Amino acid sequence: MSITQHFPVYTGTFTTQKGEKRTMNFIKTNDLPSSITSLHSRVRKLQPGFETVYDVDKGQYRTFNYNTLIGSITMSRRNVTVQG
Repeated sequence: MSITQHFPVYTGTFTTQKGEKRTMNFIKTNDLPSSITSLHSRVRKLQPGFETVYDVDKGQYRTFNYNTLIGSITMSRRNVTVQG
């Protein structure tokens, strides 16, 4: 199942656990329709400062690390197809 919709897309850069800088374009799971998130309702215990998000470029759920944020997060709105 996939859905194409106008979503808020956030862009932020953080330092990975390997020490590399990573810029990610992502949708917060709270912004995704429940028809998509219910398919991936696995509960994960994350450390404070980490959030599960949908990586727009990779088309997968990933973890964003706010603890090592470089600069600030920006937000734009655009049409994205999310694979469920």
